Amino acid sequence: MIRWARAGTRFAGHGQPHRIRWLRARLGELAQLIDWRTAQYSTGYPLGALLGMPLPPELPSEPVLGTLLRAALLDRDDPAEIQLWWEPDFLAELRAGITTTLDTLDESTGLISLPADPASVRGWSSVLLHLRIAYTATWAPELLTTGELPDAPADRQLTYQHAAWLWDAVNTLHAFAVN
Repeated sequence: MIRWARAGTRFAGHGQPHRIRWLRARLGELAQLIDWRTAQYSTGYPLGALLGMPLPPELPSEPVLGTLLRAALLDRDDPAEIQLWWEPDFLAELRAGITTTLDTLDESTGLISLPADPASVRGWSSVLLHLRIAYTATWAPELLTTGELPDAPADRQLTYQHAAWLWDAVNTLHAFAVN
C-alpha cells in the first residue's frame, strides 16, 4: 500500500522501495512496448503522404496492446479503420503519462511526489490503471472480467499480489485526493 500526505502544493506518497522498483520496471516495459508499436506507424496508406500522419498498418495483434485499446474504446463500436486513427493519440498520451509517472517515483526511498492538482492525480491514476490492465492481460487475464480480486491460486500468489497492489495504488490516491 502507498500512504499519502499533502506536502505544500504536492502529494507525497510512500511505498515500499521494492514495490516502487517493480513499478518502475513494469512502466519501463510498457513504454518499450508502446515505442515498438509506434515505430510500426507509417504514411503508407491512401492519403498518408498528403496528410503526413503516420498510422498503424492494422489493429494490434499483440495481446497487451489489444487489451489496452479495447479497454480504452469500451463504449465505442467503431470499425477497425477508425480505431487505427484513434490509436496514435491514445498511445502518445499514455506514453507521455508513463514518462511523467516515472519522474514521480524514487525507487531508492519508495517516495512518490506529484503535484496536488486534479490533472496530475488523474494522469498518474490513468497510467497505473492502464498498467494494471496490461499486467493483468499478461499474467492473470482471468482478473480482467471481475470487479474484485478473488483469492489467488497457490501457484499464482505473487502475480495476484502485484495486481492487487496496482489496484490499491490507484484507489489509495483517489481516496486521499478527494478528502
